[in-house]
Amino acid sequence: MWTGPRTLDIAGLRRARGLENEPPRSLLRGTSRPHDPLHYFVWGLLVASLPFTDLSLVKQAKSFGQPSTFLVALLWVLLFPDISKRRFRSLLGVRTVQLLILFWVICGASIFLSSQAPSAQWLNTSPWSKSLRQFLQLSADVSVAIFTVHFVRSWKDFRRTMNWYSLGFALAFFAGVVELADGYLRSDWTARLTEILHTFGPRQYMASGFRLQLLAYEPSMAADYLLHVIPFFVLAAYSWRGRVWSWLASAVSFLMFLGTFSLGGTIALLGQMGTAALIVKRRHLAAFALSLTLSTLLIFAINPDPLAWMVDRARGIMTWGRDTEEFSARDRAAKAESAWNTFREHPWVGVGIGDSMFYLPGSYPTWAARDRGLLNQMRSDDEGAYTVGNFFITVFSETGIVGGVAFIMLLATLLRGCYRALKRAANPAQKKACAAVLVVLVGQFIHYFALSQLAFRYWFFIWGLAIFLARPGVVSECLPSAAPRRRSLRTRHPAGAHSFTTTCL
Repeated sequence: MWTGPRTLDIAGLRRARGLENEPPRSLLRGTSRPHDPLHYFVWGLLVASLPFTDLSLVKQAKSFGQPSTFLVALLWVLLFPDISKRRFRSLLGVRTVQLLILFWVICGASIFLSSQAPSAQWLNTSPWSKSLRQFLQLSADVSVAIFTVHFVRSWKDFRRTMNWYSLGFALAFFAGVVELADGYLRSDWTARLTEILHTFGPRQYMASGFRLQLLAYEPSMAADYLLHVIPFFVLAAYSWRGRVWSWLASAVSFLMFLGTFSLGGTIALLGQMGTAALIVKRRHLAAFALSLTLSTLLIFAINPDPLAWMVDRARGIMTWGRDTEEFSARDRAAKAESAWNTFREHPWVGVGIGDSMFYLPGSYPTWAARDRGLLNQMRSDDEGAYTVGNFFITVFSETGIVGGVAFIMLLATLLRGCYRALKRAANPAQKKACAAVLVVLVGQFIHYFALSQLAFRYWFFIWGLAIFLARPGVVSECLPSAAPRRRSLRTRHPAGAHSFTTTCL
């Protein structure tokens, strides 16, 4: 017999689902409004374009960095009504987002230090122009992180976004096939396709030793991108895909990675494997090792010379250090030491974002100046010849201790938040996603010691995913499923009261 009105015991439901210490979902994301289909479609196009955005910002008309930059600007225009209604205010309460914006503000303020940069007419550019372009590039990159946090609010959003991410990988794979076809066939049609895909014209994408550059002008950049997709495949973060699909994607991505023959990328990959060994099950680590071993054997069977060259390069660096016969290693060591000397002269606020290259000649180490090959490289009028091969040193030399500390705090917060999410996650699929993002972050941070480019928007995409995973209650949510099963939580009520059933799909 009915004895009173039916009431839903919200607290009991939250205790049953392990959410008693978590804030309500409405407070986690600030709004429960669904995404506008047009906004989400443009966002998906941006995610799919990430492999094609490792070129400089708005510098060359044929650069594939142009569409992504356009999509970033278009998204800001489309989201302006939401911004005007203060629907982005909830993002400002996230500590990692606050640190990201702080770093962006510090970099923007450092532009005014360009007035102190020494003149270098042989660089054919001004410090103001270089600094402003770098800040615009950083603004586009930070936008990707903000968009990721905005559009990835639930595991359903995560799944849809990662589908776009895998589409971008598929496009990059077919572009790599075009590169290899042109390298072997040397036909007019493959050269034409290559010219359409690349900024630098046909047949300028292969370095010595047949190194696949994959839509970039440096093989290490291609390796850096592949470091951002391999863990998602190997650790089965695409839990809604079949096992055969994961194994095939893992094998293909490893083959592409080994084709770059990037020493810095290989070291970062080993760091990823070490991280995976500490946080994932043995079978996933075995998948890492088996996929890499089989891919290495296949590459070695096709052509052992490039792999032997990379091993000799590593042995020379480990044996002789900066005195190695490997020119690229000596050049990077000289540029990194020069940038470090610049930081020592301008320790607090640095010399301005993008301006460290103007200080390299004055801070060049003595041992490098005695090397005729390095000296000729320093006298080059190619702007790319003045890139510092270490992102950490670049940040400290250009933004000083102020920007460097903010950057390190940002990275530490990303790692800590993702690691805590991994420990809190109870669902196996959520654990795989958290582990994959954490492994990617570790490999990314290791590779910062060999790269100094801001034009990698997938860095900031991964940052956005890490922020999503670390937000309260995310790893306690129910996951969407292709074939959802009903799981009921029945609450207890006083005798005679009707029971109430909640279904989690």
